[in-house]
Amino acid sequence: MVKNWISKLLKTSTVKQSTVTLVSVFLNGVTGFAFYYLIARMIGAEANGVFGLVGSLVALVSSVANLGVDTAATRFYAKYVNSDNRKALSALKIAFVTKILSWSTIALIGLVFSNLIAEFVFSDLNLSVYIKIAFLAALGSMYFSFVCAVLQAQQRFVHWGAINVGGNVARLIVTFLLIYLSILSKDSSVAILVAFPFITVLIGFYFLPNFFKVKVGKNFFKKFIKFSIWVGASGVFSAIVSRMDVLVAARYVSLYELGNYSVATTLVAFVSQIVMALGMVVAPKFASFSTHVQAVAYLKKTMTAVFGLSILGVVVGVILAYYFVPFAYGSEYPLVSLPLSILIVAYSLFLISMPIHAMVVYYFGNTRLMFATTILQGLFLFVSLDLLTRYYGIFGTSVAVLIGMGVVLVVPSMWLILKLKNENKNQKSSK
Repeated sequence: MVKNWISKLLKTSTVKQSTVTLVSVFLNGVTGFAFYYLIARMIGAEANGVFGLVGSLVALVSSVANLGVDTAATRFYAKYVNSDNRKALSALKIAFVTKILSWSTIALIGLVFSNLIAEFVFSDLNLSVYIKIAFLAALGSMYFSFVCAVLQAQQRFVHWGAINVGGNVARLIVTFLLIYLSILSKDSSVAILVAFPFITVLIGFYFLPNFFKVKVGKNFFKKFIKFSIWVGASGVFSAIVSRMDVLVAARYVSLYELGNYSVATTLVAFVSQIVMALGMVVAPKFASFSTHVQAVAYLKKTMTAVFGLSILGVVVGVILAYYFVPFAYGSEYPLVSLPLSILIVAYSLFLISMPIHAMVVYYFGNTRLMFATTILQGLFLFVSLDLLTRYYGIFGTSVAVLIGMGVVLVVPSMWLILKLKNENKNQKSSK
């Protein structure tokens, strides 16, 4: 029975179409892990706490400033590329211009108030310079996600993989060089982290279509903005929620504990990369479907795939958390295993929810639901983080993340089940 189930899983169209992407994710994960592992081992837990905080702030600022335009660009480009090339290119131009305008505004605010953020949010004025760096570095991260979104919409997964893996390999080489020269430090590590997205963006733009000269129609612009408003609002809250654990932990725990938790979040980030890779495949598919029969059939296949991956990931991940991590990271990181195990379970729920989210957004176009889900997740997460981290440290932080991921899975699932049931009732009554 198990053999037949595995055979059925491997024959699904999602698994077949995702082969290149999953291989790229694996290579990206391995090279990314090697980079963060070397940094963590060479600079120590306390410095790694600062390094992890900068990475979280870059991700937070770039996600907030994106305003949902990557999702909108993917949806409209995939929808119109074969029928109306002008609209497809217009979507890319709107996204490109929106990013530079939003980043300029948010970066200015960050630079002005960096001292206040350091003192009143993190209770450490010495972090002010790193906060400034994070706000400026967000631009590279924003346009890196733009390049990846366009390649996703074009379904050019080989190029996407080459850019991601190539960038990781390049910064890994630089890291080895600095170790060899005995000049790798907290600051040089941060410099590597924030510089390479800019380099990969310059290379990535070579593979994108020329959208700069296209004239954007007024009606299409309104349509694009109308869609991206709710995605953007959801993205802002989602960005805050996704980094809330690190930000709250930075307030309540020491940099040493934060460095241990940063290792756990780095290791579990591989699951997020799998979600992103599979999302690259399924999002254009759901956007292209015109009937419920097609969408539901594809949903079943993707759910089979992600459920199998989730079970495998939890079993293997927890074993590695207790047997590999202590050996690999040494005595400097004794607090990693337990929060890492909890985070693995939490992110497995996130992986299972991915096809459901894709169908809700790209097939039904219900961006408001995802916005509401993110708000609800944020409320549960903030309350649980504040209480659990305050009293139980990074163990409580990981449990709070698990609670938040449960909300992410349950709410859209309930909506989708009710939606499909109502659609079936309406079809039967119309007959």
